[in-house]
Order: sequence, then structure tokens, then C-alpha cells
Amino acid sequence: MSEFIDAILSPINFAFTVLLGCFLFYWAIVMIGAVDMDAFDVDLDIDTDVDGGAGSGGLPDTMLGVFKFLNVGEVPLMILLSVFVLMMWALGVLSHMLIGVWSVGVQLLALIPMTIVALLLTKVLTQPVRRIFARLDQDASAGSVAVLGQRCHVISVTADHRHGQAQIETGAAPIKINVKTPADGVILRRGDEAVVVTDRDDKGVYIIRGF
Repeated sequence: MSEFIDAILSPINFAFTVLLGCFLFYWAIVMIGAVDMDAFDVDLDIDTDVDGGAGSGGLPDTMLGVFKFLNVGEVPLMILLSVFVLMMWALGVLSHMLIGVWSVGVQLLALIPMTIVALLLTKVLTQPVRRIFARLDQDASAGSVAVLGQRCHVISVTADHRHGQAQIETGAAPIKINVKTPADGVILRRGDEAVVVTDRDDKGVYIIRGF
């Protein structure tokens, strides 16, 4: 037990211990209904130019690919951050208990491989959650009106032949749908207008074409 206490109070792990405590408190008040799950969530506004370069306030395609890989925009940010902090905390504590006392300099260097491993674990652990939220969004919005033939605009960072999200304005609450483009290499960017050209498939995804 003393080894565990030493591990969570080591200089680097202590920061993640505090962060983990904050996230546990957040999820506790969410569970009792004191706040909504998205009360402290952030809508990441990430845009790029149509030519694929970094635009005004945008990010390169490589960075966008990293965000997509990590399920940013498809899983609530607070869930992603909670899992990432938990993974960093667990890796730090386990490393300290297995290897022993590290100098602060070595711990700082160890943050690089720990971060990479924690991000990969976050991706794996949130993948089922991504599917759940995609299905919930689909069932909550697209089932109420006819979507085929409707105009929409892309709200995900990009929409390609694999995945994306779009929104249909209805005059009331907008409808969010999961979309992809035809398998012709066309990539639509956030804000691009499109039209829904096929009904949703068995995975709840519509095909859209840009104007």
C-alpha cells in the first residue's frame, strides 16, 4: 500500500492524480443530475481550406487525421479527456511501482512514450462509445423526417467516403446525420453544402454529394 501511495504522490504522477480526482468529481455530479454531461464540453472549431492546406485558423490534414483517429468530434470531449487522464495516471503509477523511484528528469522524458501509449489506449477504449453516440444521434434525429433529397451542410471537420457528419436545417431543431461521400475521392469540408442522395444504410449512414 505504501508503494501505491508513493507512486500517486510522485512529482509527475501527482499532477495526474489531481486531474483524475477532478474528473471523478465531474462524473459524480453528472451521475446525480447536478449538471448535464456536456455542461463543460467544448465544440472544437477546426477548419481547413478546401485545397487541404492549413487555412485561416485551420490545421494541416495530418493533424486533422490525428483528430479523426482519436475520435475527436465523434465522442464527447470530456469522455476523451477522462479516459486519457486515467490512462496516463495508470501508466505512471504502474511504471513507478514496477521500476521504482525515478528522477524528475527521467519522469519528464517518460511522458513522451506514456502519452503515445495513452492516446492509443484512449482510441481503443472509446471506439465502442463512438458507435453508441453515432447510433444515438441517428435515432434521435434522422428518424423523424424524410432525409433523402434534403439539403445539408457538413458539420464534421471533413466528410469523405468513410465517415462524416452533416446537419439539415428544418426551421425548428436541426437534424444531425452520419454521412459519407461516394467512393470517388471527393472530400467535403465543414460548412460545405451537399444533398442527401441515398437513404441510410444498415449502419445508419447516408451518402451525400456536394454542389
